[in-house]
Amino acid sequence: MYDSSGCGANLRKYVSLSLAWWHNYKWATKQVVRVFGSDIFVPLHHHLFPDRTYSIDKVTLTSQATYLSYIRLAYPLFRQALSNALSTPGLLTNQRAILTNLSDLCEFFIPVVCMCFIFMSLFNVLD
Repeated sequence: MYDSSGCGANLRKYVSLSLAWWHNYKWATKQVVRVFGSDIFVPLHHHLFPDRTYSIDKVTLTSQATYLSYIRLAYPLFRQALSNALSTPGLLTNQRAILTNLSDLCEFFIPVVCMCFIFMSLFNVLD
C-alpha cells in the first residue's frame, strides 16, 4: 500500500479509517469491561461459570460483547427494581456506588459501545 508504485494510494484512506473504527470498538468494549469488572462482570462471570477464574486479559472480545449484550437485554426487566434500590434511604456508600455503576453502565456505556458496533456494521467494516 505504501510502496513506490503508488498502487495503494487510493486505498489508504479507507483501510486506515476501517482499522481505526475496529480498534476503537475493541478498545471501548475492553475498557467498559475493565472499569466495571470488579463490581459487575466478575460476579456475573462467577455466577455463570462458578468453577472458572476471571481475568480481563484472557477474556475474548466475543465474550465481552456477549456479557454486554446479556446485561443490555436484561435491563428492561430490572430497570424499575434498580431505580427503586437507588432511591432507598440508608444505602451504604459502596452499595450506592455499585448500583450507580450498574445504572450508568446500562443507561450510557453499553448503548455507546453498541452504537459503535452498529455503525461499523452498517459500513461493513467488520467484514
